[in-house]
Amino acid sequence: MRNKVMGWYDPAGNASSDVTNMGLNRSGLDSYYYIGIQCNGAYSSIPSTSQINTAAANFPAGLGAGFLSLR
Repeated sequence: MRNKVMGWYDPAGNASSDVTNMGLNRSGLDSYYYIGIQCNGAYSSIPSTSQINTAAANFPAGLGAGFLSLR
C-alpha cells in the first residue's frame, strides 16, 4: 500500500498493524453496509449517520474510513 493510491478495504482487526507496517491511512466500511446510490442521485440503500459512526468506531482513532465505491 505504501506510496500507492488505491481503494482498500481493511478489516478493523488488521487496521492498526497495517497503519504501522504498510502506511494505511484510510480504509473502507464497505463490508459493514451496502450503499446503493445511482448516478442520478436516487438510492435504494443507505446507512444512517449513526450506523456509519458505529462502524467507523471499530477502526483506530484518526484513521480515515468511508465508503470507497458507490454502486
